[in-house]
Amino acid sequence: MLGGFTHANWFFTSKVLKNVDSYDFTSSYPFVMVSEKYPMSAFKKCNIKNKKQMIDKNAYILVVRFTDIKSKYYNDFISYSKCRNIEKGVYDNGRVVSAKSLEITLTDIDFYIILKAYTRKIWDIRKLFGSLWVFA
Repeated sequence: MLGGFTHANWFFTSKVLKNVDSYDFTSSYPFVMVSEKYPMSAFKKCNIKNKKQMIDKNAYILVVRFTDIKSKYYNDFISYSKCRNIEKGVYDNGRVVSAKSLEITLTDIDFYIILKAYTRKIWDIRKLFGSLWVFA
């Protein structure tokens, strides 16, 4: 779900910034291929209803409904195009800044990022599919 942030941050739009710096690396792909874990089995529906039941040795794909969700930061992570049933959404260049409610399908990694990067009143796991991880 997440990718590079390649658009202007709404907080700085129409402003001239000086002494700006950036960092990029040519490719992390070779390193990631040998250092990270990847799902190794077919995803199967699980009867997991909360984060505490999710275990680290599994990869997950979740369908989650968030209520009263709002970004904590100026760079927003949730893409509008990945969401369904959005109510009262506020957007920044295709990303969700806040919403009364929305539903999204995502990986467990994206789920944990959203829990850290957004405040929310309620989140409800609607469906969850799991697979065993394998280390490269």
